Amino acid sequence: MKNTLLITIVSVSLLLSSCFLAFPPSINKKLLTKGNSMTEFLNDDQKPSKRFAVSTGSASSAKIEILVYYIRYGEHTSTYFAAFSDEKLIFWGYPNEFARSYDPYINQVGKAAIAAYLKIK
Repeated sequence: MKNTLLITIVSVSLLLSSCFLAFPPSINKKLLTKGNSMTEFLNDDQKPSKRFAVSTGSASSAKIEILVYYIRYGEHTSTYFAAFSDEKLIFWGYPNEFARSYDPYINQVGKAAIAAYLKIK
């Protein structure tokens, strides 16, 4: 009885742990604070997989630097963006998360980043 319960608990724990996102060393969670500098990201242990610049098309916007990371969990790999304006982190997340932001500017950055990423992918 005790062995069966222990096996069940371990099995459920392993199953649940595989469902949660685990950030790889390429994304240091301490760096994921709006306003952090891009230099801190680039000086971290792991470098981004891709890097490119986009523009939102508005006259007041500077070029936005996008760093691309690939996050693996289980057998699945996801694309993850970190967006910088004036060398400061303005938003980070999966591409679809840019579209879910309440900030229209972040929505525009996400659309431009996805379009540019699909061209270089």
